[in-house]
Amino acid sequence: MRKQGKQIRVMWCVYDPNAVHWRFVQDIIRRVDPEPRIFDSRDGRPDMACEAAVMKDECGLEAVMIVSNPTVTREVVEGIKGKGGAAYGAVFDS
Repeated sequence: MRKQGKQIRVMWCVYDPNAVHWRFVQDIIRRVDPEPRIFDSRDGRPDMACEAAVMKDECGLEAVMIVSNPTVTREVVEGIKGKGGAAYGAVFDS
């Protein structure tokens, strides 16, 4: 996507993101986005729908893709789409 001039941004919320067992994830994330927004849920979980909308607007992102649990996925997708944006997440029906 970068070859097409597309910007890729990553936002991650996890308990203790600097723990040794998350080092490999941080390495992968930083290869994709050198300046990701990483939230430590020990400090409380942020409003991910709001944070995604802010990042989308600040960075001029074309779309938001979310990987999370059903509740957060729905909140982010509905929040972005409710403002006329494009958002994609897993469909949890079976």
